[in-house]
Amino acid sequence: MVNDSMHNDAAQSDYGDDATQSEAAASAQETQSTSDESAAVNSAAEMNGSAAETIETGAQPAQEQREESSMDRVRRWYSEYRRQHGATPMDDMSRLVESLDITHAHPTGIAQLFASGRVQLSTLFRDIGFLKTAERNLGKVLRDFHAKERTDGTASLSLAVGIAQWPEHSMPVLLYPVTVDGVDSEDARMSQAVIRFTAPAAINSAFIDEMRRQDVFLDADELMDPAYYGGKPPQTADLFALIRTRTGAKVPDFTIKSDLILGSFVESSTVLLADAARVISAMDQGNAANLPLAVLAGDKRAMKAMYNRRLPQYSPQDADPHDEMEAGDVSNATRYAARLAAEGDNVFVNVSSVEDTAAQALAVASRVALAGKTALYVPGVPEQKFRFAHEARINGMTDLLGDLSDPDFNAKLDSRLVSAVAFSGGEATTHFDQLADELVGVRARLGRYLGDLHAVNKEWNVSAYQVIENLARISSNPTHPATHVRFEAKTVHAVADHLDEWGAKLTRAAQLGEFEDGVEKTAWYQASVFNEDEAVDAYQRVVRLLTETLPAVREQIAETSKTCGFAIPANASEWSRQVTVLRNLRRVMDTFQPVIFQRDIPAMVEATKSKQERKEKGTTLGMRERHRLAKEAKSMLRAGSHVEDLHAALQVAVKQNEEWRRFVPHGQWPVLPNKLDDIISMDESLSADLTAMNSVLATTPQGSGLESVGFQQLEDRLRALYDDHSALDTLPERSCLERDIDKVGLGDLSADLRVRRVPVEAVADEFLLAWWATVFNLIVQQSPIIASQDSSVLSQAADRFAQVDVDHVRSIGPMAQQEMMKRLSETLYAHSQEANQLHTLLATPTVLPFTRLRRDFASILAVAKPILVGTPASLAVASGPEHIADVAIVDAASHMTPIEILTVLSRVDSVVFFGHQQTLSSAAITQLLPYLAQVNTLSTPSHRDPRLALFLADHGYGDVRFSLSTGKVRGDVQYSRVDGVGIPEETSGLVESTKQEVKAVADTVEARAAEYQDLPKRYRMSIVCLTDTNRIRIGAELKSRAQRTSGLRDFLRHVRIITISEVAGAAADDVILACSFAKGQPKHLTQQFGIMEQPGSDGMLLDALALATSRTNIISAFGSADMDDDRLRTPGTQLLKEMLAWCEHLSDSMPMPRGHASDDVIVNDLANRIKSRGLTVETNYGFDGGVQVPLVVGFPGRQFRLAVKVDDARFMSVRSERQRYRFSIENLRELGWAVTFIWSVAAFVDPDKEVDRVVSQLSQLEGDEL
Repeated sequence: MVNDSMHNDAAQSDYGDDATQSEAAASAQETQSTSDESAAVNSAAEMNGSAAETIETGAQPAQEQREESSMDRVRRWYSEYRRQHGATPMDDMSRLVESLDITHAHPTGIAQLFASGRVQLSTLFRDIGFLKTAERNLGKVLRDFHAKERTDGTASLSLAVGIAQWPEHSMPVLLYPVTVDGVDSEDARMSQAVIRFTAPAAINSAFIDEMRRQDVFLDADELMDPAYYGGKPPQTADLFALIRTRTGAKVPDFTIKSDLILGSFVESSTVLLADAARVISAMDQGNAANLPLAVLAGDKRAMKAMYNRRLPQYSPQDADPHDEMEAGDVSNATRYAARLAAEGDNVFVNVSSVEDTAAQALAVASRVALAGKTALYVPGVPEQKFRFAHEARINGMTDLLGDLSDPDFNAKLDSRLVSAVAFSGGEATTHFDQLADELVGVRARLGRYLGDLHAVNKEWNVSAYQVIENLARISSNPTHPATHVRFEAKTVHAVADHLDEWGAKLTRAAQLGEFEDGVEKTAWYQASVFNEDEAVDAYQRVVRLLTETLPAVREQIAETSKTCGFAIPANASEWSRQVTVLRNLRRVMDTFQPVIFQRDIPAMVEATKSKQERKEKGTTLGMRERHRLAKEAKSMLRAGSHVEDLHAALQVAVKQNEEWRRFVPHGQWPVLPNKLDDIISMDESLSADLTAMNSVLATTPQGSGLESVGFQQLEDRLRALYDDHSALDTLPERSCLERDIDKVGLGDLSADLRVRRVPVEAVADEFLLAWWATVFNLIVQQSPIIASQDSSVLSQAADRFAQVDVDHVRSIGPMAQQEMMKRLSETLYAHSQEANQLHTLLATPTVLPFTRLRRDFASILAVAKPILVGTPASLAVASGPEHIADVAIVDAASHMTPIEILTVLSRVDSVVFFGHQQTLSSAAITQLLPYLAQVNTLSTPSHRDPRLALFLADHGYGDVRFSLSTGKVRGDVQYSRVDGVGIPEETSGLVESTKQEVKAVADTVEARAAEYQDLPKRYRMSIVCLTDTNRIRIGAELKSRAQRTSGLRDFLRHVRIITISEVAGAAADDVILACSFAKGQPKHLTQQFGIMEQPGSDGMLLDALALATSRTNIISAFGSADMDDDRLRTPGTQLLKEMLAWCEHLSDSMPMPRGHASDDVIVNDLANRIKSRGLTVETNYGFDGGVQVPLVVGFPGRQFRLAVKVDDARFMSVRSERQRYRFSIENLRELGWAVTFIWSVAAFVDPDKEVDRVVSQLSQLEGDEL
């Protein structure tokens, strides 16, 4: 290194100043603190030379046809990056865009700078004219510095001492890191700026490398060795002389001018290339720092390990709030990615370019930190770092962040340590736990309310909601069923799997007249006739009874009554008893002579008792009397009659005599009528037919018992059956249906249908209504919650859930902050000696470099700043390619270069990438993608013009959600073609900007600014340019206009101007896409389009078109016809032409969302009721295949304003309560909708009340009344 005495010597020898040589005192001591970083930068630059040559050489394949190996690919990435970024000011002084030449500054000022390490600008330039020039130049240098800082995330200033020159070469020899204190690029007091050395100077490594290529081998350490200078620190003149001597004649016309030039010499590309060279070298040697690097190096084992990893199962359901450690209001997919990251998995989170990935990245970082690990947040574009810091601030986590490029890093770290020592607890964790407890309770209540309603009942295999739907569908049918019959549970089970079949049976019964008016008055009604044979048999019996049997019986009754003296029987039963008496009487007369009935038969019975019976029971007759009576009895026997037991035969005669006397109590002795056999036969026929008819008619309303009714009544009934013989045509089928209906338990329904005279077409619906209503009652009996459901209670529960959930997610950040403070406090007390040492070092003016903090105080640093922040360039500057964190979170990574990815990966164990897979242009991430755990997140709704959404979808952008914005906030696309020509750039030969396009862009910005009287704080505008030249000119134009218009100046604070390579993370409300290129003179468009010809530029262009959440303006100085198809060979240029052609034919007719038919009965019923109130309404309103709202309502002739959500099956299919009850509502409100809920139970029980509420709410929105 060059010491301070040499700087003083430079001032003395080159400028004739008599300043005294001395040590660089306090300034040198301060600068020593950052010497490590300076050395790292210069060492990196040194590697950028020699190592780069090795890499580029190694990149050439040994054989032309050999397939590119993994390491060949990595080397190619390196070569391409180096070629794209070209030479830097370290290689060529002409590359220095802005500079401040202090070569001819006042010698005293120069001497002061080298002696004390600091000097004020006004001391260097004491002439007022020179000072003004110096102020302007320094301002330009600072603007260039800040521009690089904005684009690269880091930048540095250096003072070049000595410029080596030879033909076609001009290079700085010594580079001294400096900073400018006290002012910025816009400060009017530039003269008070202080230029201060921040580290000792070093020989430009690029100069050493170039000398080596000229066969001049210089060693920086050797050149700085005091041994070459008589044991004294080297003087500038001596150093330059030694270099000239070493160069000799090998480099013709070589000289070193003693100039002093201030500027930004060190480019980020230089640092990144050097850092990547070290990483690639390690990969070449098989020393990849982690699995992703090993995969990029082609390590098969690493590939297998990453590819075959086992991941925890993803669940869309919300986790236990107590376990949610992800700060911010993010989706469950993001929380899953955070969980994977905390467990050490390598993840790719697929997000569209319109998403706010900074918030998602913070969620991952907080989970990682609370898991006891360290996170490294790396923004793919520097601007994203500020969004990440903003998210950390609103979540109360700022103190956990450690920005590696922050000059106050040490001070903030020390302040954190001091706070931790004094830490005594807080309320954040308690508040988090309380909210988590309440959220669990509210979530459980909602789950019980709607869970029981929508959960499938195990017994009935349907949910109560499905039952309600079916009841609503049935009730809304034109038949309007209204039965109040409810079945028994066994009946419901019996018919459950055959509802259509039983509905058809009941309908058929109705068709057969079962439920018609007066059907029960017919003679055959409900008769038990089940087939045709039975019908024929019944009819024949009726005919026989009427035409044969009854007439004959009447005659026989008359004859018998006349002969025997019997009374005329009242019915067939009495007649049968009379016939039975006669039949039995004949049996007696077949044994005895008729005169027997004139004798004392009881005495004869007594006389004929057996000896044993007389002995047991005794007798009143003497022996003589007994013999006489027995003899008399025997004499009464008919001739030829043989009686084995005279006593028994006499007993029968006694009994029959008694029977006779019942019918003929007074009068003649028993006598038999003529033709008794005919009488008996006819009676048997009568009895048989009546018995058969009784079984048939038993089920009729009149019942059976034909033998018990009077003969006239019997004849009348039989006559009615005879007259109604046509009923027998359908009676068998109807009887079968009646039997089945009664058997299964549908008899009550059948009776109800009959009473209400239900028409045929309504019978099936009546049955279904009864069945579903019964099922609902049975389910309600099992779930009291359903029985007690109330729409107001549900609404209150949903509203309370939303509020508590918001409070809960807001409490995670403060809880994380407090928990990490607690851990830090415990760590400091556990490592008190180390903590005291660190505090002492941080309290001194000396800046402690990050490398030393990481090396000596890793345990404290990991807890104090668990989330490090740095761009790839700042990582390469602040640390070597060594482990500094556990997990890298690479945000807006879609278009990062492979070299940047290598820089990040070399410092961590695992990585999480946030990018858009469909437009991914990063070759390194593309190579890793198959081995990463991929997590897809849903894009949030935007106001994007549907025409633009369709263009994006047609060109492979991926998940594009069409806007459901209301008319008041819907986005728009506007195309402006400007007529302008420009002057080609000297280096590229392209026209990269025109004043006409610049003016058009500026006019659009001014017009947009004029629209806002009160600009929302969160409003953002991005201006995307295809060339850096156009970006610079647009920025200058806007800055010039802002100086004249204060309102525009305020508006520009919300405007970001970027090149298309920076589109990742540039989402904004409004976007202006400036196509930048233009025709030259004569009006001819050079068929070259810069960055659009690079691989992946088509993805960048799609991302640029997708950036806007609202309005997009496309401005171009050339049209699609100006682009020659034959010369457009890359996807980027081809897409550019397609975009312009689409813009040129952009129709004024915008695709609009529309209603779609709904199969939800409740929704359709509500829609019809709302229409009846004179309002316009649509169901399933949205785009085909996109998000749809169940119901939207508006006034006729106006935009729909009110979105109605219902707890239908689609709503309940969302397994996340947060998504269901909050995110979906917030998304609609963000799109301009007012949102209300109609709960299914309320819509079923009292739909008109719910419609009244909808009408009232819409009237309040529109300020109208119906």
